[in-house]
Amino acid sequence: MKSVIFRLIKEEADHDVSKDILYSLCNQSLLSLILCLSEVTSHMNDHGDLIGEISREASNLIWIVDILIEKKLCDKFVKLWADQKELVNLHSKIPAMYKHEISNFTIIVRMFLDLS
Repeated sequence: MKSVIFRLIKEEADHDVSKDILYSLCNQSLLSLILCLSEVTSHMNDHGDLIGEISREASNLIWIVDILIEKKLCDKFVKLWADQKELVNLHSKIPAMYKHEISNFTIIVRMFLDLS
């Protein structure tokens, strides 16, 4: 995802990456994160690769939220994050090793929003 944003910035050097693009990427990361967590709950055996994917999506989300805050565009993100009922439901069903990344992301988002 980061390479997509870098490419957009490079190709459109005279333009800023739009709020819509950032939120679209944010939604894609959230959906991917929910999909990974769903896989963890439905396949409780062999799911070692999912930790890396969950970590990557959490990292992508942190990066996007940082950009949104820097551009003072994070108002919509607060509602988006608060509306993640499926993510909350999945979070309560997954093993602790998977909860770590989501909990870290939540803490970082709160810190970012407090600073903005």
